[in-house]
Amino acid sequence: MPVKLARFNDDRLGVVTEGGIRDVTDLLPASIMALRPRYRMNAVIAAFDDLRAAFERHDGPVLPLEEVSLDAPLTHPELTLCTFANYRQGGTHERAMPVFWLKPADAITGPGSSVSLPDMALGAVHHEAELVVIIGKGGRDITVEQALDHVFGYTATIDLNVRGILDDQGIAVNAHEGFGSLGPWIVTADELGSPQDLNVRLWQGETLRQDYSTSDMEYSVAELIAFVSGIATLEPGDLIACGTDMRGVGPVQHGETYRIEIDRIGGFTLSVTDPRRRVWPSDVDPKADEALQAARNGSFFMGANAFTPAIEEAVS
Repeated sequence: MPVKLARFNDDRLGVVTEGGIRDVTDLLPASIMALRPRYRMNAVIAAFDDLRAAFERHDGPVLPLEEVSLDAPLTHPELTLCTFANYRQGGTHERAMPVFWLKPADAITGPGSSVSLPDMALGAVHHEAELVVIIGKGGRDITVEQALDHVFGYTATIDLNVRGILDDQGIAVNAHEGFGSLGPWIVTADELGSPQDLNVRLWQGETLRQDYSTSDMEYSVAELIAFVSGIATLEPGDLIACGTDMRGVGPVQHGETYRIEIDRIGGFTLSVTDPRRRVWPSDVDPKADEALQAARNGSFFMGANAFTPAIEEAVS
């Protein structure tokens, strides 16, 4: 039976059902419960074949989702990689080697959370709605043909990226605390099916900003796994964010709420605050779009001048 796994109410483990969420924390073995809570989901993923039958048989009470507080489904992976761009966006250019950013565990936050933008000079902070792959079976030098057998499941992220911090050096920083909202839960690979036919959408308030299909990936999920495993040994619980279609990407703003939805996974919201109360043009950043297209075509680094500056700054 396919399973959706969630963390909720401060480190409880649940199986998501049509009616809500069923707490299965008490089914975990002592060896997993002895771990710090932040590492338990990694251990659950590694031992899932042994735990699955008990989860499926459990008939405890179902809690309505509106009565629980969802946490990030996984908070401390050994490795989190965010793929740069990775969508054809209607183009026919030759594929470039994939590029990845490392994201620290402290950047991960859960669904419905609020993030505060850095109190520092920056060009803009852009939203990127992305599919995330969760590794279930580790390995090195995994082939494309074998890659999907190593997937435990999938989730969604609103990946935030700081643009244009330094004038003559392109930089996109996604390591700030709260810049990796994750959720709402993990959908196991057998429940989701193919990861290459999912619609991904992101709204700023009521305005649809991003709307694309994972069928347009430059490198498929299987190809990304194979590429990464040729560089580093993958472990259960490792995350690979698959990149985004840059059309529709724009700056996040103080006081705004953003919502992501991915087919067969679900969605969540993220609220933004800014201590400087900066305001960027609220539509898609045209200068950023040009710079990102140039980066995809081989001119990778994007300096501060490639991004539209804030049009107002009022420090309260």
